Amino acid sequence: MNSLRTFLLTTVLLSLLAPGCASTPKQTAHRTLEAVGLSVQQAMKSAAAGVKVGKLTPEEWERVAKVHDTQFLPAYRTACTLAAQDFTLFAPADVIAIQTQLLNLITQLSQ
Repeated sequence: MNSLRTFLLTTVLLSLLAPGCASTPKQTAHRTLEAVGLSVQQAMKSAAAGVKVGKLTPEEWERVAKVHDTQFLPAYRTACTLAAQDFTLFAPADVIAIQTQLLNLITQLSQ
């Protein structure tokens, strides 16, 4: 389980740091959002796999899925819409905060 925690934390850090290398605000916004989306997608796959092998209970999975569906996805979609309209924006801090919350919840429940 320690390897899952390490993977999730590394993913969060890379999703926050890697996009900074882009040359324009438009590229940075899109790369940041892409990294955030991919890291959450991978975390959700890992959590689903955890249910299958008994590391997460169905109730714990429901908790993770609820945060994903009711908090992360709406904020993520809004951020993508805003980035498409105004390329001077980066992924809003709220989206990154919810991403971190979701990944922390998955890590916590996977222990």
